[in-house]
Amino acid sequence: MANIWFTADFHLGHKNIIRYCNRSFDTVEEMNRTIIERLNSLVKTNDILYFLGGTSASVQKQGQWSCAARFDARRYSLCPATTTRTRAS
Repeated sequence: MANIWFTADFHLGHKNIIRYCNRSFDTVEEMNRTIIERLNSLVKTNDILYFLGGTSASVQKQGQWSCAARFDARRYSLCPATTTRTRAS
């Protein structure tokens, strides 16, 4: 049976969020890698993961799921007036 998870405010690719939120990372790459590894240690392939916002700082340049594509779970983004499925079951 799949678990359902909700999350928000990862700010993947957002260099300045490290300073703004006093995150304990030296680089944005380290932050992205750590967030992805920690999430994948909990959320499994058959699970459903809803992002409620603040996923990525680089939406315009690389697409919202440039980093989040490495999450194991089936992902959905819940934005105002929009729900987008990003990977087939």
